[in-house]
Amino acid sequence: MKDKVQNLLASIHEYYGYDLTDYHIDFSIRAVKNEMSHQSISDIDTFTETLLKDEFKLNSFIRCYLINVSDMFRDIEPFRIFREQVVPDLKSYPRVRVWSCGCASGKEALSLAIILEEEGLYDRTIIYGTDINQKALEAAKRATYSIEDVIGFTQNYYLSGGKRDFRNFYTINWEIKTVHFNQSLLKNLYFSVHNLVSDKVFNEFEVIFCRNVFIYFNDNLQKRSLRMLKNSLRYRGYLFLGHSEHMNFKGISEHFRMIDSKHKTYQKINDEVCI
Repeated sequence: MKDKVQNLLASIHEYYGYDLTDYHIDFSIRAVKNEMSHQSISDIDTFTETLLKDEFKLNSFIRCYLINVSDMFRDIEPFRIFREQVVPDLKSYPRVRVWSCGCASGKEALSLAIILEEEGLYDRTIIYGTDINQKALEAAKRATYSIEDVIGFTQNYYLSGGKRDFRNFYTINWEIKTVHFNQSLLKNLYFSVHNLVSDKVFNEFEVIFCRNVFIYFNDNLQKRSLRMLKNSLRYRGYLFLGHSEHMNFKGISEHFRMIDSKHKTYQKINDEVCI
């Protein structure tokens, strides 16, 4: 199965230009099995032939790689660390640029906007939210979520150190049971497509959140992506990774010091460009 999945990914790259070869092989095998089941195909050779001939079914398979797991103040502790340990340092900066990488539907970026607004920094901050999923980014720009979702957001907000009545940040539309976050929170939020796998540095940032993205990558792609993130971060800037991720790669780790080992928070201490 492994060899046939690798051949499938190589063929997709050759015929269509989508490079999925550096995703973790176990993740790719699960994606293939799930899509074969979805398309009612039991033989991988038939599945491969189908994808290479039918671009509509290929696009359905590609969507398996568009991870869209998101929540406001998700995992809580990284946002507390950001508020309590990083924000005090950012207050000395004339401007702040934050990158929420793999932002899905924008909930992480919006969470950061709320913290920075509470701490009096938002007016001199720009937050970039990027993802490869255009549909998710359109949802991010709307900043509209269900009332049921906001119940969970509210709890996470207070547990992460929130200081206000969370209801002050949004308005409710009772007719369709949704909430829309205030325009004042969206004014410095910019969402755009960026592929961490293939795209390059596009700005210099004081803070980068790239959490739970690398768990789908093999070591080669993790190192390549971390090098790009390192080169996107200004000297003494902060990088947040997911709790099961790491930067234990030669040529990467020596550029950072650990802020919090459990919650994978780092500060850049060496400004030499990684090649």
